[in-house]
Amino acid sequence: MKIGIVGAGFAGLSAAVFALERGWRVEVLDAIGVGGGASGVASGLLHPYPGKLARRSRNADEAMGASQYLLDLASQEMGAPVYRKGIVRKALDAEQAKVFEERALEYPDLKWDGHLHIKSGLTVFSKKYLEGLWRFCRRKGAILRIEKLDKVPRGYDAVILAAGHGMLKLTDLKLNCTKGQILACDLEKPVDVSVIGDGYLGIAEDGYHLGSTYEHDFEDDKPNLEQAKALILPRARRYVEGRIDVTGVKAGIRVCKPGDYYPMSCKVRPGVYALTGFGSRGLLYHALLAKEFIDHAYCSL
Repeated sequence: MKIGIVGAGFAGLSAAVFALERGWRVEVLDAIGVGGGASGVASGLLHPYPGKLARRSRNADEAMGASQYLLDLASQEMGAPVYRKGIVRKALDAEQAKVFEERALEYPDLKWDGHLHIKSGLTVFSKKYLEGLWRFCRRKGAILRIEKLDKVPRGYDAVILAAGHGMLKLTDLKLNCTKGQILACDLEKPVDVSVIGDGYLGIAEDGYHLGSTYEHDFEDDKPNLEQAKALILPRARRYVEGRIDVTGVKAGIRVCKPGDYYPMSCKVRPGVYALTGFGSRGLLYHALLAKEFIDHAYCSL
């Protein structure tokens, strides 16, 4: 079985790993290379309690378990951990504080002490993680082709489309696009765990990330420092103490299903499949959906 996978981000490389473990031949195609799109600029906050009410996500146990499997695989390939444990959510008002306190009574991986500590939460170093996944794939015989595609490639027994924003050129799937920008920064008062407030402060390999913007009307995917600062910094003052020294900006375009946060795994046409619609939950669900798809494909293709 020869599989072509379009996209070298979280979903594409996860599918490549599981396909290789099945013994299939894999070629990965990407216009830029490993981590060149939205996955590569992601701040990497992985946890199953999103939203203002911190409700536990659908299929949370399975999603976290599948992600942990790939994180450990990538860490082994890199010779060092590609993630850091622990995330803290700061309540923005008394109502949210009450909700967080109630959540901590529901789930043993949560702790409330005036802030909500997510013990199962991880900060993933996205670029390092993706590089670790690719090293595994390359060692198992996968080939990477740097190629900009305007149509679905041929010459494969099956093609998996995991191209993020590029899906709009390759399929007729209905997807919403959001541009997200994050600020790279240093802090006057360092912290040792990533923090979610009105936005988030993520620990990076070198410094910190502040995010994110959610721009629905945009002209391109290029970063705009002044715009990002105007949208992010006022909110960050609510949960980041001390001076914030901005050192740079990154941007990417996320895609999601209209009206639904859960991503999609579907057949586009015979022999062509899609893994897409991950939105801001790419880290939570990328491994689970890729594994489920490859497991199903192994039985049906």
